[in-house]
Amino acid sequence: MRLPSSVVTVIAMSLTGLWLNVAHGQEIRGTILGQVTDQSGAAVPGAKVTIINRDTNVPVELTTNTEGRYVAPFLDPGNYVVAVEKEGFSKVVREKVVLQTQDRLTLDFVLKPGALSESITVTAESPLLQTASADFGQVVSNTFVNRLPVVGSTPLGLADMAPGVVPMYPDNTVTSYQSSYVQINGSPGPGNQIAVDGAPVDLPRQQGTTHIIPMAEMVEELKVVTALFDAAHGRTKGGSMFLSTKGGTNSYRGSLYYHIRDERFNANSWTNNYRGVRRPTVNYYTTGAIFGGPIRRDRTFFNAGVEYMKNAATANFSFRVPTALERKGDFSQSLNGLLQPVQLYDPLTTVLDSGGRFVSRQPFPNGQIPPSRLNPTGEAIANVFPLPNYFERPNQLSQINHLASTPRDTTNLNIQTRVDHVLNAKHRLYARVARNKGLINKFPRPAGFPGYWASSGINTDDRLASNIVLEDTVTFDPTLVASFRAGFNRYIQPGTSSGDNLDPTPLKLPDIIRNNLYSGRGSGKGWPRIEVLDGNVAYLGPWFRVDVNNVLSFTNTFSKFWGGHSLRWGGDYRNTRWFYDNPGNAQNGLFQFDKHLTRARDDAAANTTSGSGMASLVLGLPTGGSIQRNPAMAMQSHYGALFVQDDYRITRNLTLGLGLRYEVETPSTERYDRLFYDFVPDADLGITVPGIGPLKGGVRFVNTNGLPRRQGRTDSNNFGPRLSAAYTITSKMVLRAGWALFYQGTANSEGVPSDSAPPSFTFNTPYQGSSDGYRTVLPGVSLSNPFPNGLQPITGTSLGLRSQLGTSVAYMKPDRKVPSIQQMQVSLQRELPWSSVLEVAYVGVRYDSLYRSYNLNEVPDAYRTQDYSTTNPFFGILPATTPRGSGRTITANLLKTRFPHYTSVTERNANGPWGRYHALQSRWEKRMSHGVQFVANYTWSKNISFDPQSVVNPRFYKSVTDNDRTHIARLFFTADLPFGRRRTWGANWPRWLDQFLGGWALTWVTRFSSGEALGLSGPNGRPIPLANPRTSASWRECLGDPVGALPVSPCLDINKIVAIGKYDITPEPERYSWLRGPGYADNDAVLFKTFALTERFKFELRAEVNNVTNTPQWGDVRTSISNPRTFGTIGSGGNPRSVRFTGRLHF
Repeated sequence: MRLPSSVVTVIAMSLTGLWLNVAHGQEIRGTILGQVTDQSGAAVPGAKVTIINRDTNVPVELTTNTEGRYVAPFLDPGNYVVAVEKEGFSKVVREKVVLQTQDRLTLDFVLKPGALSESITVTAESPLLQTASADFGQVVSNTFVNRLPVVGSTPLGLADMAPGVVPMYPDNTVTSYQSSYVQINGSPGPGNQIAVDGAPVDLPRQQGTTHIIPMAEMVEELKVVTALFDAAHGRTKGGSMFLSTKGGTNSYRGSLYYHIRDERFNANSWTNNYRGVRRPTVNYYTTGAIFGGPIRRDRTFFNAGVEYMKNAATANFSFRVPTALERKGDFSQSLNGLLQPVQLYDPLTTVLDSGGRFVSRQPFPNGQIPPSRLNPTGEAIANVFPLPNYFERPNQLSQINHLASTPRDTTNLNIQTRVDHVLNAKHRLYARVARNKGLINKFPRPAGFPGYWASSGINTDDRLASNIVLEDTVTFDPTLVASFRAGFNRYIQPGTSSGDNLDPTPLKLPDIIRNNLYSGRGSGKGWPRIEVLDGNVAYLGPWFRVDVNNVLSFTNTFSKFWGGHSLRWGGDYRNTRWFYDNPGNAQNGLFQFDKHLTRARDDAAANTTSGSGMASLVLGLPTGGSIQRNPAMAMQSHYGALFVQDDYRITRNLTLGLGLRYEVETPSTERYDRLFYDFVPDADLGITVPGIGPLKGGVRFVNTNGLPRRQGRTDSNNFGPRLSAAYTITSKMVLRAGWALFYQGTANSEGVPSDSAPPSFTFNTPYQGSSDGYRTVLPGVSLSNPFPNGLQPITGTSLGLRSQLGTSVAYMKPDRKVPSIQQMQVSLQRELPWSSVLEVAYVGVRYDSLYRSYNLNEVPDAYRTQDYSTTNPFFGILPATTPRGSGRTITANLLKTRFPHYTSVTERNANGPWGRYHALQSRWEKRMSHGVQFVANYTWSKNISFDPQSVVNPRFYKSVTDNDRTHIARLFFTADLPFGRRRTWGANWPRWLDQFLGGWALTWVTRFSSGEALGLSGPNGRPIPLANPRTSASWRECLGDPVGALPVSPCLDINKIVAIGKYDITPEPERYSWLRGPGYADNDAVLFKTFALTERFKFELRAEVNNVTNTPQWGDVRTSISNPRTFGTIGSGGNPRSVRFTGRLHF
């Protein structure tokens, strides 16, 4: 059997890396390098350089080359002593050398004539300036991490210590996968590389998230890299995040800690106060232990940690439920958005003109549906909702009238272990095993409320992540060192909800639904998903799914130096597999109910005063839905990369970096070839339709008729050159610059896989209740008889090009390119007094060939007005179970599309948009000295998106992106308070007073960013602002759900906005840089003190306060003019002040 060429390429690259010494990973260890000269400046060759880790006493011995240079790669972050000796010269010893993650630390030595027995000790601190590379980012040491508010949370929450970083979910906890969602330098979403001890831990779904991050107690350092000028880095959307864990030492060290949170110390959220809801119960604790030390002194070391978290909390929910009258069809007491009695219209009385245009409907008198018209299934579903229990608001159809609460248990068990062993002078071994098991949001359903409410996430995720890493660092000779690494990640996530196994009997479901319930796994139990789209109405239904992801990686690295060259070359191979049984929300059937059939006119503007989705439910007339089950999929892809990097120290003042990286990632394959390959627009389907002609355009499947098994062609032109320079202007100033071209990953940076099975492999029958956009209904079709023509069979590949005729087609573009990113940076570093460094940089980034989906079957603009009904030429020709073949009439302009025999033809992952990011970034960092340490950063930026939104009609929009933040400022400050016997004030305090008031330390964290750029929406598309609609009202004045036609103090003036017509094409961008929502402001504090119990044992007591000032983080601004009542208002305020207490015993 002949292998596909791209697979051969990846295998060849892998073998090349294994056998020809070319491979690399996301290496997190550092390098110490420099030059040894005599007092005249002449090079000293043959000098012995010994670098000793102060904690393990493990030495690395080198010899300088003919130019007196030395390079020591693959050194773990930590504290070192460097000694240089040569016969005829005095020995020089430099202490207090601190090597950070991925540091390239330059230490030059000058030897003086003298006896070798003489020793000169240098006690200067490690250099603050980065003179050997141009990479930009931030390193956070363990001592700083331990003083920050990270107990019980993920260390990745500190990623915004680097400038240009925007956390997408800044207030998430350790159990949330979204904690690792950060956008770096304007990146289009998350998808950054994440590595622990150099091994990748990001998952091949969920946009590069991870679930195997070590607890803060196990972290030696965190480094966020925002500029990738080293060719060793790649496969990311914007940057990389590296964590190095603590290794064991020659001393037994450890800690025990206990962390608690209780609602009695917390403030209530603004939303709860507004609705009169009490603070939710919080019974949260985290307990953990870290222990490490020598197995064999100077040779073998271990470190292990375990952390258990439990949050037994109460979740509060608020939603709308049908009143006792409404569930009987009586809406006479129900109000519309203008506080007027809602008008309901009878869908069976709809009148169309001869051209199929809407003319009129007759109202139900007094908003009451006759009992004879109530559908038994719809009425039964309405009756499973609880009755209203909240009456502080008028009975508007979208207004909350029911409050509920339920216990919400979340647990997480995190286990981290590592072992380091010095086998001999040539081999240093490392192993890491980690496991994280979390039960996220275990919900019993709210009292009196059945099923699953999708929009509040009442479901349970059971997450299990495992990680194994093995590594051998080999010293071949003093100038050639290699590192070989193998890693394996596995992630399992089943999801369940109470709607999976409920008895369907009370719902009076038709047999065609009852006989096809899936979530009960053969038990005949489960409910269909019901979505009433009036606003704030809880959804019912199932949530069964299982995901399993595996990533197997092989990497190694070689480092060679000669002369002034420090050469590295390498690569990376990863095999990614993900298995998912995700049948979807419609696995038991899904039915949606909106206002289409009961509103006064066929116009979205009528929604304000008329129509009700709940009325459609009791009538038993859905306006959309299906019964659909996606098959369980087994996907696989390969990734390989090669790189070479030369950091050439041309002179003492100038280092030049030259690099090249090549990457290839194969499109996915599926175990049973259940994938579309492409869509052939000119393929003759062998069917002629009167008035249309021969039908053309059809899909092809992988591994059929000579097509490959892969889902597309491999993009093999991904070369990424890198160029950087660091020039030392003075001993306290460095100018650095760089340019890089790199590529994002596909398997790791995309979300939940979009390349799911084609519908022809899916059990799928759409609900077809209308043939004219729900102006009218098809006779005999209702919730009691949703599929009168039966259920569609699974056809697989049997229909060939004719697959999906009459319905929609979606496929991955086969010749798609991997999106590319170019970074450019110029920065100036200046060493300042107080052991601090200031850096100011210009950062420019361009994102090209970004992915988006295009519908090739859009209605051309010339036919937009032809939205009347006409005779359907496909009726009786295409299958009656499909949208195109089910009705005798069809909207006229749908026959003007390029492929009228399909409802849509969607090309996914097509290269279209591009983006540009420009920023002035700065950071000021002070090392710990005199009891004070801080990191401050500021970013002034603009992030612009250029988006061609259609390939059928002219639609090109330029706007700022959703993550554009003009100003971002952060401060992370910690200091020993000057009170106590060993401090500035209180030196003569008695011991008892010092125990209470002395020796305390304070940490303060401030985060600020500008608000999100806002866009406007309306019933017919984005409206046109005549002027900036922002009023002088503060955001606080614009909160809540107004009890009237308009809010009391809107933050946006609706009178300055003009809606576009039904057939108009909006000229407006998606967002405006001059119209922004509330900014983000947060202040956190930590007060702590360490008590010396004995010389060895110490106890730390700390209190952490999140959001000290209790400033609400306001929710999204409502910017739709479709609902004037809520336009310009804010409906929520979160992030209330919380207080946590921690006790830690360490030795």
